[in-house]
Formats: sequence, C-alpha cells, structure tokens
Amino acid sequence: MKKFAIILLFIIIPICNGFSQTSNIIINKASHFELILENDTIDFIVLNSNLSEKKPILLYCQSENPIPLFINYNNSEIFMYAGGIINFDYKSIAENYYIVVISKPKISLISEPTEIFNNDTEIINYFKRNNQNSDFLNSESLENNTNRALYVLKFLSSQKWVDNTNLVVVGYSQGAEIATNIAIKNNKVTKLGLLNPIPYGKIGLAIRQIRQEANKKIISWEEADKKISELTEFYSLSLDPIVIKKSLGIVSWGSFSTPLIEEWTKLNIPIFLGYGINDFSAEFCDLAPLYFIRINKNNLTAKRYINMGHNFCNIDTNGNEDINFIHWNEVMADFCQWLQ
Repeated sequence: MKKFAIILLFIIIPICNGFSQTSNIIINKASHFELILENDTIDFIVLNSNLSEKKPILLYCQSENPIPLFINYNNSEIFMYAGGIINFDYKSIAENYYIVVISKPKISLISEPTEIFNNDTEIINYFKRNNQNSDFLNSESLENNTNRALYVLKFLSSQKWVDNTNLVVVGYSQGAEIATNIAIKNNKVTKLGLLNPIPYGKIGLAIRQIRQEANKKIISWEEADKKISELTEFYSLSLDPIVIKKSLGIVSWGSFSTPLIEEWTKLNIPIFLGYGINDFSAEFCDLAPLYFIRINKNNLTAKRYINMGHNFCNIDTNGNEDINFIHWNEVMADFCQWLQ
C-alpha cells in the first residue's frame, strides 16, 4: 500500500467567533486545523502545505467508518488515510482546489500505534472492530456531521487564501448524504458530487440486501418477510427521541435513512452522480434521472461504471469486489472533467 506522511499541525489560538483554531508546521503533506467548539472539537485537514495561493474549496465527505485521518504504524511511520482519499490521485485535483477532509465525530486525528495494513479493506475492518466507542456511535448522525461541516466551511470562507466564488462538495457512500445536506443548507455550494450514494439510506439498503438474499435463495422469503418487518419496526424506534437516548448508536440508523432523490431535485446546482452498476444501491441510482426529467430539470449528470461495486473495484466471478482492480482514479478523472 502507498504510504504518505502528515504535514502541518496547528496549535490552539482563541478567536472570538464562537470557536478556536490552530497553527504550526510539522512535515509536508497536509495542513491540519482544529476548531474548538463548546461541546466538540473538529479536526480537519487541507491537502496542501502551502496556503499562499488563492483557490476554491473542494470538501470531501467520507463514509461512515470510524477511521482517524492519520494512522500511526507502530510509532515508526505516519500514514495519511484521510477518509480513503488516498485511493485516488488527489494531487492533480489539489492543483486547482484546496481539498478538505473533516475527521469523524469523536475520532482522534491520529490513531494509536497499530499494525501495518496491506490494503483499504484491512484498515476499515480493523477500525470497525476497535474504534466503535460510545461517544462516536452517539455522535454519528446526519445532523451532527452536517453542522460540523458547516462550521468548517464558515471558518474557511474567512481565510484570505480561499476563493469563495466556487465551492465543491463531494461525498462517497454515506458521505453523499452528508454532502447533499450541506448543499441544501449552504447556498454557497456551487457543485455537488455523489459517489456510490445510498439513495434510500441505511434502512433502505438493509431491506434491499435482505431481498437479494431471498432472491439468491440464501434465506427463504418467509425469513426475509420477518427480517424486513423487524427492520421497519427498528426504523420507527430509531426516530423516537426517548429510544435514541437509551440505545447506543441507534441515532445513525434513523438519521441516515432519509430518501435522497427528491432532496437532490430540490437543488438547482450541477450534480454529478457516479456509481458502480454492481453496487447494492445501483438500481435506485438508475431511477434518479427520471425524477429530474419528470420536473423538467437537467442539472443531473449520471454516470454508471460497468462491472464495479461499492468501492469502484472490479467484480470477480463470485460476485465479490476484487481490491486488486480499483478504479477510483478513473471515477475521479471523470468527476474532475465534469467540474471544468
């Protein structure tokens, strides 16, 4: 796996607009900022060590995994993960944009010392096992992630090195829901990117997966019927404020299950929708253009990627994603061309 290093770290300096910030150079790959709010600390990075040139912001909204922005390999090497952005050539994008990635709520900027991982799948599985703390689970909601991003964008808009005439927000997987909500709440967003989004949220995806298991005869339709009924009841509970207070992590299920396609149609800015045809949500994404056509809107560009799954990897003969054939560079090249 390709390894990268950190670059800039910032030290806390109080300011008088409701939060504090930081500043101090360390190595040479990204600029780290820390915003101190009353009940939260927001770490985020700009993938550039030189902030002297004026450029617009491209905010990358990562998926749901509780992975620090940087991984400490046995106290011997610091690897920049940055929400998985290292899966593609971000440096070419950084020539024209300041790419910003925000840490997940209640997840440290740099991990505790860990083993060395060989691929992205190992990283995700490790931190899913070891980083699912109660603070994170109770903070991982659409509203919280959106509000944290809005704070970051407000801070960045006041920086002299930021070109505020253009603001791109792009999200992958669950991050696409966060990106959508940001675009709805911040009228400064000029373009929106959606990469393998989940148009009917976590509950909708879970129901879809159960149906596919029944279609493939992995489970019976009687079992599927029972599971779908249980999920429907669970969704109802996940929206109950009393249950949310008592049940660890349930807030995420209700919060990230909002149907997205009609939310996309509310926007008048250009939208790029890119998805693998073998992703669980691909059939829902196929329907998105119909919603725009129905209301006579043409601001959606949809692109399907053949024989690719949720991580934009090739699908092998067993129907699984082959991590040896990752196509993130292809997808992001299309996205960047669309941005021009």
